[in-house]
Amino acid sequence: ELPPLLENRIQFEVMSADWMLDEDGRVYLIECNATPVLYDPQNPKQRLSTPGLRLYDRLYKQDPDTAVVDDTDLIRDAIQLALEGSQKKTTLWKHLITIP
Repeated sequence: ELPPLLENRIQFEVMSADWMLDEDGRVYLIECNATPVLYDPQNPKQRLSTPGLRLYDRLYKQDPDTAVVDDTDLIRDAIQLALEGSQKKTTLWKHLITIP
């Protein structure tokens, strides 16, 4: 049972996992990230603290229409899932589990 202050609060976690397939189609988990780095080109104050973020930023600035580096929709969909308990049919997220 949760303390009264936490009883009606909604919380969610964003995690990422990197997978690889071998030539026979076997799947291997390469790594899990409890704090994935998400790129938001609409946020000019975002710190580009990793080589990946700097690459995403450069690709986005070169051609924002074709760069597949904008995580804004992923962030928006995750918040919708957490707050409303539902997700759009076209979302990239998979709702794996709800823990009461």
